[in-house]
Amino acid sequence: MEEIFLYVLENEKVNVKMNGDLTQYYGKIKEKYGLNQSSDIDNRINSLFSGLERIVRAIAELRNKTSDSHGAGQKRYAIREHEARLVIPQLL
Repeated sequence: MEEIFLYVLENEKVNVKMNGDLTQYYGKIKEKYGLNQSSDIDNRINSLFSGLERIVRAIAELRNKTSDSHGAGQKRYAIREHEARLVIPQLL
């Protein structure tokens, strides 16, 4: 997901601090493409924007608190294949 976000931001010439912060990257993408909830938008679209943001935040939280890059030890949450398959198609 990080690579996809950075690819989009680089192609759109959006300056971003490359620090691994998925929520920051997604915030820049939201800003660039106007993916913010609004009373002027159909409720179903607002719900979609909200759901996508929750997914990004949940993945970022898992990644930041329990990933290999942070040495979580036994507290690490092992993502099972069926869970990964559930999430990934929604991001592509």
